[in-house]
Amino acid sequence: MNTRLLDLRGLHVDDRRVALNESRAFIRGLWQSVSPDAVWVNPLSAQETSLSKAHQLWQAQQVGFAVPPTLMSNDPDAVRQFCREHSKVIMKPFFQETWSEDAKEYVQLSCLIGEQHLRDDRAIELCPAIYQQYCEKAHELRVVVMG
Repeated sequence: MNTRLLDLRGLHVDDRRVALNESRAFIRGLWQSVSPDAVWVNPLSAQETSLSKAHQLWQAQQVGFAVPPTLMSNDPDAVRQFCREHSKVIMKPFFQETWSEDAKEYVQLSCLIGEQHLRDDRAIELCPAIYQQYCEKAHELRVVVMG
């Protein structure tokens, strides 16, 4: 029998994500504080680090990977300036969001952006993102390093 941990029925759709995220943060906090000396097969801190794109970019540079020019910002002027300085720019979210609409599932991916995407200052201010010079690729590799 499955037990519902959090009953979100009756909540406004916009409030559900907040309630869910707060509940997840609460549970993570419990795990971290109830047994601080417990041995974890996959430590929570490692999981958090693995989800941080900013940390991943820094770590890639530290081990010698070539990282394209990158801006992490929500400053509209800085973002526009960065885009002017680089001929092609992609925007990546810090966290890959998913959402449902009209019985379909959507996911936010990295995408090429241009001037037409940068007209709304408020949208840029409200949603910090990672902006990088676009690099043509011969191959795409997804690498997982353990140990």
